Amino acid sequence: MELTETNIVYYLLENGFVTLESVVDGDFAVVESSRRNRNFKVIRKHSPGLFVKQSRSKNRAGHSSLQYEATLYQLMQSSPALTTLAPFVPAYRHYDAQSDILIVGLLQGGLDLYTHHARRQTFPPESAASLGRLLGCLHRHKRPALMTGKEQPQIGGAIPWIFSFCTAPSYPSEFLSDGNIEMLDIVQSYPQFLEALTRLTPLWRSDTLIHNDIRLENCILCPVAESGGQTELKLVDWELAMFGDP
Repeated sequence: MELTETNIVYYLLENGFVTLESVVDGDFAVVESSRRNRNFKVIRKHSPGLFVKQSRSKNRAGHSSLQYEATLYQLMQSSPALTTLAPFVPAYRHYDAQSDILIVGLLQGGLDLYTHHARRQTFPPESAASLGRLLGCLHRHKRPALMTGKEQPQIGGAIPWIFSFCTAPSYPSEFLSDGNIEMLDIVQSYPQFLEALTRLTPLWRSDTLIHNDIRLENCILCPVAESGGQTELKLVDWELAMFGDP
């Protein structure tokens, strides 16, 4: 099933995430915010909202990055080794393997740091401090502590592809923008850049859980209910998380 703004209501009704009464009463609105995945914000006034993601395609092995992300969200809520991360991520709600659909709690009123900084025309130290605390908590999760039980086999730890750029200068162009491709072409034209990457490669450590896609758009400032304007930072899009170098 391919979700759209029109049919997503039927999917949510069938799976018990909304009631017919709430839809009829108008306590239901959908905003599409698709990018690499199909993304939908389900906004509700009297019940918690939902954020619904559906992958557009699976990789060659037939595995979905959304399935991997769903597994991590579940572990953060249930595994003693990872539950300290639960306050920093959206609440996991559901994963549908057949249709490759992930549902998490909507970060109501959330604003990504890119938009936040652009609106304020400055980089407030308090938001930087929040990000530092979040990453500090994340990077305390060392690989040995996560190697027991079911967690370790499900978390990758390959050396990032950029390091292989030195010996085999190719890159996954289908995942890069034209600007990134041009930048990599420039790097390739300077031998000293490739030499620096070659020196860095053996220094990479795969001993800590890392998000692996840290950018301002994935860092969401959310208002804390009844707190007088206080905010908390959440980190979203865990599809690329892995063991790596903090």
